[in-house]
Amino acid sequence: MPTFTCRYCKKDYPFEAPELDIELPPMFKSPTVCNSCADMLDRKRQESIIQERLEKWRSTCPVIYEDTDPNHIGMPAPPKLNQILQWKYGPKGLLVFGDTRKGKTRAVWLLIKRLMVDEGRKVEGMTCGEFARRCAKAYQTDVAYDWIDHLIAVDVLFIDDLGKSKMTERVVADLFEIFEQRICRKLPTIFTTNFVGSTLAEKMSHHGDAATYQHEPFIARLREFCELVSFG
Repeated sequence: MPTFTCRYCKKDYPFEAPELDIELPPMFKSPTVCNSCADMLDRKRQESIIQERLEKWRSTCPVIYEDTDPNHIGMPAPPKLNQILQWKYGPKGLLVFGDTRKGKTRAVWLLIKRLMVDEGRKVEGMTCGEFARRCAKAYQTDVAYDWIDHLIAVDVLFIDDLGKSKMTERVVADLFEIFEQRICRKLPTIFTTNFVGSTLAEKMSHHGDAATYQHEPFIARLREFCELVSFG
């Protein structure tokens, strides 16, 4: 069996090209890396990918949630926490609701860490108030349509504290359009909120007639296209 010298470890190793009816490219006739070094290089590539994903998650996640400990006393009980952490990527998103300071947001960011780091998903996450501010800024700088298209197409969209901040007619209309288009593309959206049912509807409907007309179909789609998780 012929031997070749690995260009990394400089050791000789045996290699015999398989007998095929087709002409192999030169790289298959005389490889330049031994199996051990090839495995080592593959591990390094995987480590580099994971590190890049981890840095992306850190740039996406608010700093206060980066070091969340799932066993912290302020976190929800394991059954509720696991219901979020074990969510499988698919067309149906999550609607996590309940009183404030129950760990809803921390639990979702732990889930997002898995989605981004382990699975390589692209995620955009922001509070409802931040969505409103970024929406206004996007219209001021003539990039609104590109920004909305980006939120429609991203693998996972997370809107935190739905209904907590003031929602103008335009904000409600744009959020509804984004959510609706993501549903059509079978892309999941994750929401957290302190409100449910009529209370959430009231939060979304008292800023103008257009918002009033839009809140009912919005909430209906939340119930239909999100898995409901109560943190009451």
